[in-house]
Amino acid sequence: MWACVFLAGALLGWTWTFNEDLGFQLNAARFFWEHGDVPRGEPFLDIYSSHHYVDLQWLWQLALYAIYTITGLEGAMVANLLIQALAGGILLWRYRSNEGVSAGPVTALLLLMFFIGSPGAIRPHSLSWVFLGLVLHCLESARRGDMRGAWLLPLCMAGWVNCHALYSLGLITIFLYLGTSLGADSLRYGIGVAWKRGKTLWAGGIVAALACLLNPYGWEALFFPLQQAQLIFSNSMVKEVVDELQPLWAGSFWDTPWGGFPVIHVKKIMMNVLFIALVLGGWWGRSKIPLSAWAIGAAFAVLPLAASKNFGYFFF
Repeated sequence: MWACVFLAGALLGWTWTFNEDLGFQLNAARFFWEHGDVPRGEPFLDIYSSHHYVDLQWLWQLALYAIYTITGLEGAMVANLLIQALAGGILLWRYRSNEGVSAGPVTALLLLMFFIGSPGAIRPHSLSWVFLGLVLHCLESARRGDMRGAWLLPLCMAGWVNCHALYSLGLITIFLYLGTSLGADSLRYGIGVAWKRGKTLWAGGIVAALACLLNPYGWEALFFPLQQAQLIFSNSMVKEVVDELQPLWAGSFWDTPWGGFPVIHVKKIMMNVLFIALVLGGWWGRSKIPLSAWAIGAAFAVLPLAASKNFGYFFF
């Protein structure tokens, strides 16, 4: 069953026709090799050459460039599919770790629906899904008593901050989890016992935040996600014209310019169906979900409702 699900995901993701970013990502890596450093100003547009530039995808771009140079476009696509499969595998690993049993047909169906609806383009968000899964696994394992997870958080965040600008979602996850867990334990056991239970995990979270400074831009990288948030949650012109920056429910149907007949956006509809299924499933199993997980789920539900490109983070 699982072999069929992952094979279907590979076949559905085997496309590069609509990957508008690939040329930019490869040229950004070539810029690094030619200059020996990440770009500090706009690297490609002469009219904006003095414009300050932050490229937190530089490590992922270098890896992509190496794979593309050696194996060509097909090899880069295979590598991207393997990353997405790894993200799905971590999801199943987390399920087994938390539930104590293997995931069943319903989980397989949900993952298949995700593969149908998710974008398969070669972009660094696929690697962010992996890092998010690892961060969640570290937090969950630490709360189960395995404190090795607390000290793996800094390693995850140090890698994530140099591979994708949405590493900030990792920090949001960590401190939402820590804060709500401390609050829930304080109500149940008292603040002293709660702090004693969570102090190792808090130490790991704080070190993980400091590990995000291990990037070519230093402190500036910590504030860069605020610019992204402004783009996603504002009514900018870019948001109006880029489909993936529009809310999840927008754009499922639109009129064609040659006849006015509605065209169905299958991927967007599939993501809406899956969003509703996950919300209903969470409510159905609410007695098994701790407060910390509810806080993260609620925060991540806001992301696709603001811009559909964030659906993958909500799913994982």
